[in-house]
Amino acid sequence: MPDLTLAIVIIVLIVYAVVLMLLNKANVLSKFNIEVVLGFLLMWRTTRGRKFINWLAGPKRGWTFWGNIAIVTVTALGVGTFLLLLWEAVLVVQIPTSLAPAPQMLIGIPGLNPIIPVGYGIVALSIAILIHEFSHGILTRVANIRIRSLGIIAVIIPIGAFVEPDEDGLRKLSRNQRSRLYAAGPMANLACAFVCALIF
Repeated sequence: MPDLTLAIVIIVLIVYAVVLMLLNKANVLSKFNIEVVLGFLLMWRTTRGRKFINWLAGPKRGWTFWGNIAIVTVTALGVGTFLLLLWEAVLVVQIPTSLAPAPQMLIGIPGLNPIIPVGYGIVALSIAILIHEFSHGILTRVANIRIRSLGIIAVIIPIGAFVEPDEDGLRKLSRNQRSRLYAAGPMANLACAFVCALIF
């Protein structure tokens, strides 16, 4: 059964790559502002949503305070994660091979990981990506940096999103402003995880 599933996945990916190549050659994708990256990634850009982000970024003092909390929280968790990985590196050599988890269990991709259902996994991933990128976008506007575009990255299904700020404006920001902007995304995911944990 696993061999059949793998064969189906490979066939789907080959068909997808061929269709993508043909559409790109015929300039069909460019009409919809879709760009093919690395031969298999679809990147769709749009300017829709910028007004909504501008509206969300209205209370700048509140977002600046949130950004400062994000810097401290994300830095502390980064250090904690690094120490946890060091500890796990010591533990992993003590685990017998027979008790080691299967490789699929270590990958957090819906469908590949048997404990993450495809439907719920895709919905959760979409929500996580959306709030992550919107948070970056909000702090970009709080810093008075223009958002050039928003977009989605897909491989058959959406696997990512992005907010594209004006690069020249980013370079002019102070270190604190840049740190707030970068920390906002992970902080939004942490806040979402905390709320979901309370609900459960």
